[in-house]
Amino acid sequence: MNAAAAQEAPSADELRLAPRDRFVNFVRDTLRTTQVSTSVLILALLYIRRLKLLHPRLRGQDGSEYRLCVTALMLGNKFLDDHTYTNKTWSDISGIPLKDVTKMEIEFWLGLQMRIHVTKAEYEEWQQALEDLYEQRRQALAKRARD
Repeated sequence: MNAAAAQEAPSADELRLAPRDRFVNFVRDTLRTTQVSTSVLILALLYIRRLKLLHPRLRGQDGSEYRLCVTALMLGNKFLDDHTYTNKTWSDISGIPLKDVTKMEIEFWLGLQMRIHVTKAEYEEWQQALEDLYEQRRQALAKRARD
């Protein structure tokens, strides 16, 4: 890679900080439509983290982040909330066929080795980690704006 290309190529940190606009809009629209609680969102992110820790070599296909997001939110909603959305509703919201939503739920649950319970301490530790990550990102973006 030449020097000019190296300067233009985003770093791993920059890639992590800049998801595709289409995905950001999908997540925003899904959260706005479902109105799931912050707790459900935090739990969904914890489930994704668990899945990645349990299967470090797992790589999704292009676009699989949409399915992963929906499935994690769906499981978080089912675990935390008394009144949950049906798989049909998640299908309607996401545009993913119902049979695929049901299959995704089973595969995700099995991928987590059926361990969806989270202790209060684990949840609070994860919440703090997310808050720390948010603060680091905020500071990095503020520094970039100043430079």
